[in-house]
Amino acid sequence: MSFEDYIKPKNIPIEEETEEETKKKKRKKSFKELVNEHKNKQAEEAKKAEDAPHAAENGETLSDILSDKEKSAFFGIYAEELGQKDLMQRLVEKKLETSDMGKLMGIRIQFIEKMHAAEAVGEFITPERLADLGQRDSDFQELMNIVGSKKSSETIKRTLKRIALLDENQFASLQERVEMLRSFENGEIKILNDHVEGICQKEGVSAEKYWERMGITDTQKRKEALINLIRKDWGPDLWGTLKRGGDWLTGKRFSREKIDRLVSKEQLEEVADEYNKHKQDLLGVLSNTINSDHLRNTFAGEAINERATEQPATGMEEAKKEAKVTLNERLQQADTQEQWVIERDKATQNLGKRKFGDLTSQEREEIKESFVEKLRTERKKTLQRQGFWAMLFQAIFGDLFASDYDKSKLK
Repeated sequence: MSFEDYIKPKNIPIEEETEEETKKKKRKKSFKELVNEHKNKQAEEAKKAEDAPHAAENGETLSDILSDKEKSAFFGIYAEELGQKDLMQRLVEKKLETSDMGKLMGIRIQFIEKMHAAEAVGEFITPERLADLGQRDSDFQELMNIVGSKKSSETIKRTLKRIALLDENQFASLQERVEMLRSFENGEIKILNDHVEGICQKEGVSAEKYWERMGITDTQKRKEALINLIRKDWGPDLWGTLKRGGDWLTGKRFSREKIDRLVSKEQLEEVADEYNKHKQDLLGVLSNTINSDHLRNTFAGEAINERATEQPATGMEEAKKEAKVTLNERLQQADTQEQWVIERDKATQNLGKRKFGDLTSQEREEIKESFVEKLRTERKKTLQRQGFWAMLFQAIFGDLFASDYDKSKLK
């Protein structure tokens, strides 16, 4: 068949719509039909997302991650969790092996995905949501009362990245509950709001006043309130007066029929029950998350205004720079000299002398050694607190505080 054949006159009977098909097109879709359509669309989008290339593959480069203080710190945490210390050491020493590039890219993609997931969950844990969950459970409310819902939200968000990297099962459970609740709010709840708005508009009823009346728990009082609302919305004109009169004569038939066309209390309660179930599921997992040792201690720190550090204080670049500092270089720093003067004068006074020079040579040496030993101890604690990169670079450069020092720098 060609175009010429296509444009020739044809005597093909036109298929007419059946009465049932016409009614179906005109009929407004029910809430359940709209929800099913939404779920089918979600399933299609999820399938497309699975088939599409991972966004992380084209996300931040490894260089971007390692040059950022916080991200590189978390990357170090994740590398250590995966048992890849040797790989990271070969990376910073520029001694990568043939197979290392693939390993690094794999870790990078996993890391980006986990960070994005933690951020998405964190955005959902708002102070308002925590306050709402607290109203549902007294034990959870007690946790919130330690620092308040706002600080609780901030604390949980700061901890989520660590949980995502170090406790995959705990985070997956929390993420699943968050996504189910988020999906329900963006799906069923939004559809229900739009559905109610559409029906109220069609029936000439104020949606805001409808919601107010539907909040009345007593069935009879709720029906009377809806009837009064409908009658009032008929207006003061002649047509409205006639409607009210007819409604009275027919035993409220007109107003009751209109109520039947609105979304019923039973349908609202069905959605509310499912909504509350999703909230309870999230509440249970969130309570377990907060009751973990790490987060519970973090809450305690917040309560006494001593915020715990949720990631190492330094990233890769800072850790490298710090690890290269020798003991003599540290002794020359202004803050170290200030600390030395305070320690020196205090020790001198404890020995009953006014000036450091009045002490014997042995006493002066002992005070210097005590001060330097204190610096070494502080250095070890700092490296442990700073985490993976700091300890890795110390292993590479050695303990530069263990060597002898220039005693002339302490006067």
